[in-house]
Amino acid sequence: MKLLKVVLFFTITSQLHSQICFNNPDEAATYALKKSQNYSLNLNYAEYSLKAANLAIQEFLPTFDFSISEDDSISMNSSDSRNKSVSININQTLFDGGKRIIAYKMNKAEKYFALKSAEQNIDQFRLTVISQYYTCLLQDTLVKIKSELEKNTKTQLDIIKKEFELGLVLENDYLEYLISYKKILDEKRQAERKKRAEYRLFKVLLGINPETEIYLEPIQQNSNEITCYLEPYIERLWYMTKTNSIAIKKNEISLYYTKQQYKYSRRFYIPEIKFQGGISFSGTEYPLNDPQYSAKFSISFNNIPFMPISLSNSYGFKDSKLKSLNNAAGGSVNISPDYFYGRDAAKISLQQQIQTNKDEMNSLYENLFNQISAFDDNLDSISRLEETIELQQKRITISEKQVEKGELKRIDYLNQLISLSEQQIQLEQSKISNISMIRNLEILLCIPFGELKECISK
Repeated sequence: MKLLKVVLFFTITSQLHSQICFNNPDEAATYALKKSQNYSLNLNYAEYSLKAANLAIQEFLPTFDFSISEDDSISMNSSDSRNKSVSININQTLFDGGKRIIAYKMNKAEKYFALKSAEQNIDQFRLTVISQYYTCLLQDTLVKIKSELEKNTKTQLDIIKKEFELGLVLENDYLEYLISYKKILDEKRQAERKKRAEYRLFKVLLGINPETEIYLEPIQQNSNEITCYLEPYIERLWYMTKTNSIAIKKNEISLYYTKQQYKYSRRFYIPEIKFQGGISFSGTEYPLNDPQYSAKFSISFNNIPFMPISLSNSYGFKDSKLKSLNNAAGGSVNISPDYFYGRDAAKISLQQQIQTNKDEMNSLYENLFNQISAFDDNLDSISRLEETIELQQKRITISEKQVEKGELKRIDYLNQLISLSEQQIQLEQSKISNISMIRNLEILLCIPFGELKECISK
């Protein structure tokens, strides 16, 4: 209901004001997810597939079959014969050494991980929308920084142009400044084009018309964001990753059932026991009231190499008396020259899967460690850039007075402004990277967005 209200609000807003406003990236992600039916449909399909897998117990239930027949025979020199029969049979597997339960559990596990994968795809899509939200805001900031730099540079250009016309500066100094100004103007235009391109991409993600106007609320300080190093918490985060990781759980479950199947294939002495029972009625006219009963037990040793065998006992009853008894045994010679090769190959394949799981575990740890290291390095960059920008702003204040006194060339002053703008741009990029890194870590840890700070504070 809450999601529906959000979508209705945005729809009404777009119709009345031809502009869609987002207060934060989570709102944009929710809106985009609602507009994109693929993710919702995939999630619904995965949910119903899991429910169907949980209810797929038909392999454990008996099966029934019935038949009705009428046989009329007409003879020229003898009496006609008429025979009617109705039979109902039941078939039930009593024991198979766990083969069916393994298949049942494997199917449930497969559907469960398919559901988790669909949920992770949704989180990844949300992250894409959130990242693009911040990318658009970053381009807004870059355009503002470039515009402010171009404005300050234009002011100084007008001054140095007059000074050149009055003969107070050399033509070379004026031309050097003019070249730098042209470059700054070109970079500003590039930033504006880049901004338009990023906004169009964001609108595509949102599923709205590229010509629709949107407004994004600027970044606000979030109390849930992390401003401390994560490396001291790496053991805790690694434990969370191992506990929550869908990839690790999927590999472990897959390996477990592969081992179970391998063990089953090696146990040639485990039989498969089935029961078949039936009741039949026969006679010349309805209603038929001559019941006969049958029961059959069969034991099959299908895992015996080269010569699988089967045994069966059949019984027939009528009028509460045993009327027939049949014992049978059979087998077939299965010539398989590659039997031992295949058995060894299966064992090697199992060992390969064990090693692959270990390698993937190590790779996951390396991925976690690299993300944590990158996050901590980015925190250092933010701190350094903030200090550098503060120092540069103080230096520019001093340099401005030096330019007025003629103690500093305007081109040197311009270079300081350019350096300051570059540091400001790097700071904004680092702040955006900080948020994106946190979200990526939360996806890796399989926890909801915004809970990483709470996890490391416990």
